[in-house]
Amino acid sequence: MKFLTNRGSLFLIFFAIVFSIFLTGIRLALIFNGYEKFVYITYPLSIIPIIMVGIPIIRLIKFLIRISAKYLGLIFNTKNFRKLEKFGLTAFDYSNKKMKEQRKKRKDTDIFWIVPIGILAISIFPLPIGFYMLTRTIVCVSAVYYAYNYYKKKNDVKPWIFGFFALLYNPLIPIYLNEKSLWVLINITTIIFIYKNKDFKK
Repeated sequence: MKFLTNRGSLFLIFFAIVFSIFLTGIRLALIFNGYEKFVYITYPLSIIPIIMVGIPIIRLIKFLIRISAKYLGLIFNTKNFRKLEKFGLTAFDYSNKKMKEQRKKRKDTDIFWIVPIGILAISIFPLPIGFYMLTRTIVCVSAVYYAYNYYKKKNDVKPWIFGFFALLYNPLIPIYLNEKSLWVLINITTIIFIYKNKDFKK
């Protein structure tokens, strides 16, 4: 083994190729001369070219590890690490500031469009009848809220549209369309309309 480890990588690869060809020739000669049972004896010798090729591969891996360690050491030195740490803290502070600003901008009344849109989206799927009654109640309350606020803003059309949705989804005297696909279409239309008019724009 010491003889192999002291040799150059190119020599080992070349010798591995020559030895493999030589070994293959011996096996073919044994087969052609009717000595097939002796071919199995040569199988353990196959480990020799594998070791010869393996040594240069290990050397290459070790070389790559040394190079990587060297350049990673240059990149992640104390100075660069402090810069990276400072950048990370700055990015975190900026993100935290933006989140706080978004929370301030978010109004308490946003619940009147977030909840109905979410529950309407879920209602598209087949669910128990009790869930659909809950959907009716939430969407009806939301529609009444928007109808009233648009009425206060003296909007001539949207109070009537939201009033229609309130009537359609009311849980007290339910309107049954007896067609799931039709309700899916209505739910999607309602989601779009509520979202587009959530900010009370005229």
